[in-house]
Amino acid sequence: MNHHICKYFPDWIFVFSLLFLIPNQAFAIDSESDREKIVTAKSRKFYRGSRAIQSLLLSGNKDSDHNSKSYQIDTRYYYQSDRQMHEVNFFQKTSYASSSSKEMEKKNELYDLMVSNKFILGETKNYGVLYNRANYDELSSYYYDLRTAAGFGRIFFEDKIELDASVGYMDIKNSGSKSFLLPSIRMNFPITRNLMFTQRAYWFIDYESMDDEIRTTLKYRINNRVSLALNHILEQRKYDDAAKHSQINQTRRYFSVGFVFDLQ
Repeated sequence: MNHHICKYFPDWIFVFSLLFLIPNQAFAIDSESDREKIVTAKSRKFYRGSRAIQSLLLSGNKDSDHNSKSYQIDTRYYYQSDRQMHEVNFFQKTSYASSSSKEMEKKNELYDLMVSNKFILGETKNYGVLYNRANYDELSSYYYDLRTAAGFGRIFFEDKIELDASVGYMDIKNSGSKSFLLPSIRMNFPITRNLMFTQRAYWFIDYESMDDEIRTTLKYRINNRVSLALNHILEQRKYDDAAKHSQINQTRRYFSVGFVFDLQ
């Protein structure tokens, strides 16, 4: 199976991966949530309906108390069909704060733009994935944060398995830059008539570390209305915490049991 899977990935992914053996001169700040956003963007399934779906979100809010206030704008556009998915998110937040002896002054002015794409290549089971995100806040410690990734994947066994690999680059003005490799896999198929196996896993690899997360679910249908679900999560993470100015190195296991009720 490994031989058949590997032949579908272009040679440039494997050549580019050699770059991760050479460390960059500067180290960039990273976090768990930043990595999750890249994975989530390429984890969505293609829509199997005959019509495409689109959605648009526009929202804003104001939050204030006696010594602080903030204004926030959030917009999201999403398009999904049987052959492509596109998402554009824009987030803007301005915060003000003061002490008891001073008037309120601006503390942050964040602009965050994210664009992601996932699309079938021709009349094949191969697909491409693109991710671009830019943060800008001239009042912050990092000033700007740029992240980009591009990858290639393939769908196997009648849409039951998706396997892909992305290569990316991040650049933070006041911290440095680095490249990374991000393979991931998603599986969803029945073991028996009433037992469903679902798994999502990814590995975030750069020249300093390799993080991974594996989420597994077994769902057993008791009857037409009730199912029993067993969930297991394994996380191994190593990243820099910008707020605490320290490195996080942790292993986490999570196990849960629950019932799922079909109300339709």
